[in-house]
Amino acid sequence: TKPLEIKKALEERMKLFDEDGNLCFEWGKVPTREGKAGYEEAIQFLDNQLPMQKVEISFGMNAIARTVSRSGGFRDSLEHATEKDIGKHGKASGYVEHIEYGPWKSGLDFVLTLIVDDGNSERNERNKMYQADLCVCGTCVATHQEYGKTCVINFATKFYELPSRASSN
Repeated sequence: TKPLEIKKALEERMKLFDEDGNLCFEWGKVPTREGKAGYEEAIQFLDNQLPMQKVEISFGMNAIARTVSRSGGFRDSLEHATEKDIGKHGKASGYVEHIEYGPWKSGLDFVLTLIVDDGNSERNERNKMYQADLCVCGTCVATHQEYGKTCVINFATKFYELPSRASSN
């Protein structure tokens, strides 16, 4: 919702690059495909981005993210939510989903990675994240044996909770 704050976080992250294009943290190195260029391009994108409306966190959307985070076991890629998965918790319009893997230590790390969208020239993940009409979200971070962690973030333009789910929120 605050692109200039994310821009500052990316500018700080830029200081962590080594000469080989790796991000160097106190806990280890993370290789990138584009190096600083991907981060610089994301910073330019954020310069032109208006603040977005705050999104509502949804119990049902969180539950969908948990379902997805458990879908691939520990060695396979996760599977995106199906209509059946979504239907167990409510009804969504304009549903978009992000799945990110990595050794990341915070939610901000995952968000920055999705915004940079390293190695994806079309920037599909970033573009999905910055749709102006997204109003509802859910998320789940889980352990992943091969990649360390996985983060599922989902958004919708509208989400209608099932009555039993909404009352326990």
